[in-house]
Amino acid sequence: MLSASTETYVRWIAGLLLLGFGLAAVGGLFTLAGARRARYFQVRREAVLRGWQLVLASVIFLAASGFAYGLGTPLLRLAVPPTSTVTTTFTPSATATLAASLTPTLTPSLTYTPGPPPTATAKATATASPAPSLPQEFITPIISATVTAPAEAIAANLRFATSDNCAIAAGLSFFDQLPKTIYAHFFYDAWLPGVQWSGVWLRDGVVIFAETHLWDGSTGGCGFSDFDNGKNWWEIGRYEVQIFVGERWLVSSQFEVVQSSPTPTITPTRTPRPPTQTPTVRPSRTPVPPTGSPTVTPTRTVTPPPTRTPPPTSTIYPPGVWVRAIIAAQGSITAVRLRDAAPDGRVIGVIPVGTLVDVLIPSTTIDGVVWRTIRTPQGVEGWITEGVLKYVQP
Repeated sequence: MLSASTETYVRWIAGLLLLGFGLAAVGGLFTLAGARRARYFQVRREAVLRGWQLVLASVIFLAASGFAYGLGTPLLRLAVPPTSTVTTTFTPSATATLAASLTPTLTPSLTYTPGPPPTATAKATATASPAPSLPQEFITPIISATVTAPAEAIAANLRFATSDNCAIAAGLSFFDQLPKTIYAHFFYDAWLPGVQWSGVWLRDGVVIFAETHLWDGSTGGCGFSDFDNGKNWWEIGRYEVQIFVGERWLVSSQFEVVQSSPTPTITPTRTPRPPTQTPTVRPSRTPVPPTGSPTVTPTRTVTPPPTRTPPPTSTIYPPGVWVRAIIAAQGSITAVRLRDAAPDGRVIGVIPVGTLVDVLIPSTTIDGVVWRTIRTPQGVEGWITEGVLKYVQP
């Protein structure tokens, strides 16, 4: 992970910010949707506030993700300027290149000191002899390339994989023909930002793909060249990848593409044979009549009448008055609120506990709670829950 390029770190940061955007957006929308079902005004208002805060946070995450993806790489280079020293992640690979380049196993050596330009014999690998030359007919020179390729620039340990993972110690040597992108990872050192570099892909000695770019990474670390073969099936053969800085070859390596599956052979199909055994007759299940058992006659349970019966309608009350009741709230409450509408209407008065009020005929049920209209002794009419009323007999 620590040997990844600057662009890889920027993509990781942008991806995490984009994940934060998705979580905040979903949370905000769910909170706003749940606020509509809240019963009380205060709870609903707090939920709406939280929902909009999450939506605002998601917008900030989205903007930060775009900013990091677009400007993260140049800003990170300004904050951490490239140095010409060998980075920590490259040390084991750089020594392996110059000391053991003549053998395919790349045995590390501690005798290498960076500085003098490596000779052709120190860089040559077993896969390329003599040193390859840059195929100019496949390479388009970049006009804006003003940085001269440094003579001390090196590359080593070219290995192949099907994923952009530079941490693999050893690559693959064989691949099947299925469509895929193959990555050629390599360690590098003493490269300069702005220098032209190229990756050339060959099949059986014939160039099939070449890419050339301005180097935009650090001076040392891990890089790659990738090729997807036009998203087509790979042809069987021996492939080679060559890495150049400017027109100078640095490192090469090979892999093979083999047949995906063996040659199909004619496989006799299995013909179902007729059963030799005579089919057995499965006995049908004959329903057995139930045995006579005493039938338990359920006893009728007499349900006692509810203890709280609605007060009888009487003609002794004034017109419009259904019954009279006393305010009898539970606990330490000494007064209840009177609202102009149920359930979250404006509070138009406070009625002390023990006050005798007239219960009017209009009523309603909201979320399982019964609301009654009452009239106070002062003549104020409003709505109150039935739970705080204790009806009195006329």
